[in-house]
Amino acid sequence: MFDEFHERSLQADLGLALCLDICSSLREDLRLLVMSATLDEQAVADLLGGAVVTSDGGLHPVDIRHLGRSVGRDILPATRRLVLQACREQQGDVLVFLPGKGEMNRLEEQLRSASLSHEILQLHGEMDADSQARVLVPGKHHAPRIVLATDVAETSLTIEGITTVVDAGLTRKPVFDPDSGLSRLRVLPVSRASADQRAGRAGRLGPGVCYRAWTEAEQRARPAQRPAEINQADLAPLVMELALWGVPDPACLQWLDRPPPAAWDQAVLLLQELDALDMHGRITTHGKRLAALGLHPRLAHLLVRGGGGNRLAADIAALLSDRDPWRYRPGQARPADLGLRLQAMASVRERQRPDGGADAGKIRQLLRLSDRLYRQCRQLPHDDNTLSAGALLSLAYPERIAQRRSSGEGRYLLASGSGAELPPDDGLAVADYLAVAHMDAGSREGRIWLAMAVDLAELTSLHASQVRETDELNWDEPRQRVVARKVTRLGALQLSVRETQAPRGAEATKLLLQAVRRHGLDCLPWNDVSRQLQARLSHAARLEPDGGWPRVVDEWLEDNLEDWLLP
Repeated sequence: MFDEFHERSLQADLGLALCLDICSSLREDLRLLVMSATLDEQAVADLLGGAVVTSDGGLHPVDIRHLGRSVGRDILPATRRLVLQACREQQGDVLVFLPGKGEMNRLEEQLRSASLSHEILQLHGEMDADSQARVLVPGKHHAPRIVLATDVAETSLTIEGITTVVDAGLTRKPVFDPDSGLSRLRVLPVSRASADQRAGRAGRLGPGVCYRAWTEAEQRARPAQRPAEINQADLAPLVMELALWGVPDPACLQWLDRPPPAAWDQAVLLLQELDALDMHGRITTHGKRLAALGLHPRLAHLLVRGGGGNRLAADIAALLSDRDPWRYRPGQARPADLGLRLQAMASVRERQRPDGGADAGKIRQLLRLSDRLYRQCRQLPHDDNTLSAGALLSLAYPERIAQRRSSGEGRYLLASGSGAELPPDDGLAVADYLAVAHMDAGSREGRIWLAMAVDLAELTSLHASQVRETDELNWDEPRQRVVARKVTRLGALQLSVRETQAPRGAEATKLLLQAVRRHGLDCLPWNDVSRQLQARLSHAARLEPDGGWPRVVDEWLEDNLEDWLLP
């Protein structure tokens, strides 16, 4: 039974595809049931080869009220006005849907200045279970409440006391870019199905009202369903699961949406770089070890290569498996240094208060996860040499090893060839090399959110199989000459350059000719004798057009360097 299938999570789509495979080959008696209040049911029925069964359920009617005119992209002022209107016109608690914590914090600040009698609360995925429970189950004689929520409240949770919904109509989702291997957070309009789900929250207890911060015309123009996660997610975990299942090609299974080829190919390349898949896409012995840990393949690789005796590796994997424990503080940027989080974990482990902005309660949760991962990996073989935290991090994200550019603090080049940046005032912005964990793809350069400084010597030793040394010829513009260099690279990063003996041969000559073409014939050592010869030949050609005189005007010489200058 697959419930709330309209959420179209990657796990749900994968689970359904595997169950259909089981039905066709192993268990003819297995029956599948897919359930949702807002699903495109016919498409699923066609995939299953089954029937559609509907039920009206027990929802009360909800009065939907749209804006009379569009407010464009700036929905926060309109949402504030609708909340104040709902507080005046309706009884009971008000649930407000917003795209993220930033918008929630700004709206809460504005509402508190309005001197409302309502209690203002927040509900989002970064809250611990106790804090969520206080919002979900209010006391018997509580004051009217305004609950500011992300789409975590859309289907997953039921909030008692809600009679009114105010919907900003936006959601913030990571969209994976297979070209860069990074995700970009985008604010998108919710689908019509999601809007219906949100409005339904007002009809759980009795007739309700939903205020929408968009027009009826905009509602009709919105997509019917939310996009499936499989179309915009990192597919590395899915590719790993299918390789373990024995399926190297997604075409072997039945899908509601087949995995996009570009994202699939990018995931295969990553897993091959992590030694989880062989060149034919089959899972390796190392890949089976990674799959057994139940983590993203990157973090599992960090644990296995880091060694079972390395508790630091378990701490890093735990940190990157969950939300950042650094508290959000309005007006203050979160530091990117993962080491600060590791220091907080060490403090709490020693029963001390963590320094800085770390959430002690969240750190304790991460320590329990770290202990479990450590126990899982304790029997794995490991080296006596202890790797630094930055080196361990580079195992999980080898293509995100970053080298500081010469153009200024905070700007980096990744081993993948992409650009990345940190705010110049971040503590890591002066590091020569970083191992980057979390970043998103910007329009020009990705923004680094979590990283660690790492030593170049440790990097080149740990990633020796990816380090390449090549002999290169280049034109040295300041010295106006061809130079030969021995260059050491890690992906797109140039780690070292050493000039070697002066070059000879066709490649050097080719570079000379290219330089002449760029600079024009005046860069050659002309003198009066050579220019006089050119003029006499040109004059002779004009006097005797059929005399077979060579063409020596500058335009012809520039176009035919190989015929006269190369010899």
